Amino acid sequence: MAYDPRYPGPRDSSILTLQEHHRSQTILDGGESRHLRLRRSDADFWRTEDIPDRVLDYLRYLGFYGVYRIGRIQMDVGLITAMLERWRPETHTFHLPFGEATISLQDVSILTGLPVDGDPVTGLDPTLTIPEWQALCLRLLGFEPDAHFFDHSRLRIECLDDRYRHFHIADDAPEEMVQQYVRGQVLRLLGGVLLPDTSSNKMKLMFLPLLEDLDFARRLSWGSAVLACLYRAMCRGSYADQSEIGGYLVLLQIWVWERMPTISPLRRQLLEMPSEQQDPDVPFRLDGPLGYRWNVAFNVHHVSTRVARVYRCQLDTLVDTSRRVNFEFFTNINLQYS
Repeated sequence: MAYDPRYPGPRDSSILTLQEHHRSQTILDGGESRHLRLRRSDADFWRTEDIPDRVLDYLRYLGFYGVYRIGRIQMDVGLITAMLERWRPETHTFHLPFGEATISLQDVSILTGLPVDGDPVTGLDPTLTIPEWQALCLRLLGFEPDAHFFDHSRLRIECLDDRYRHFHIADDAPEEMVQQYVRGQVLRLLGGVLLPDTSSNKMKLMFLPLLEDLDFARRLSWGSAVLACLYRAMCRGSYADQSEIGGYLVLLQIWVWERMPTISPLRRQLLEMPSEQQDPDVPFRLDGPLGYRWNVAFNVHHVSTRVARVYRCQLDTLVDTSRRVNFEFFTNINLQYS
């Protein structure tokens, strides 16, 4: 089919074979793409009282401390929806006016601090009975959840939230108790922040056995698993009949803010500090991963209205200039937090 400039759809339907079911087709047909419901369950995690230094040391050891430093960032449903309208499951890339772009493993490493090297996070979802899951939780987490908190191999996140809301680790607590606490916090991060499904209140227990040996867990490429999960969530969310989406959407949002500066909000506080080396090739240092600098208040006069239509127009007018987009490799960034 010859390309018709009056029709803004795909030029070659033999490549983008899923266009008929894609969110963008609704817009091309004169309709409106509905805002997606963004699913996560991490509010109570960030309300946890001060986490002991011994636990933070383990988060550093396992590679999750960067995510902890980023904290809870408010999601922009309009921005996420507009980006999903440009995500193509056929190519796993965003189709933008100047070409294709995607989130890379380097993005994951620099923005979140998650490890992207190491062994893959893989295995079978254990088919255990509820009593068997309870016994495993007792051994690895230090407590036995009531049976009504289980849904086959999933556990309601409120169970862990209730457990750790006012749970304190004494300075002289035995190492086994500290490790049980660490597994609980990492499981909350995995189920509520990094690998959430669309339930908003349940987490998969399939990750718990991977945390039994913390030295083994340290060797896993958690960043690769998070990115793969996000890719899968975006592929599903790009379909017109989908109304909700899971995955680590904070990664997508801060990736857009870093890579497309004209779409990013204006921060009211800068967390970057001058480089102590006074080296022009190292412009600043940051006490956290690069995504940490977005956990600040924004100037409301420079924040879009969280409406997908606004972002859609901004994306339509993006051009490939260093001022408007930046897809160079991250270099010369001094991140001093691990």
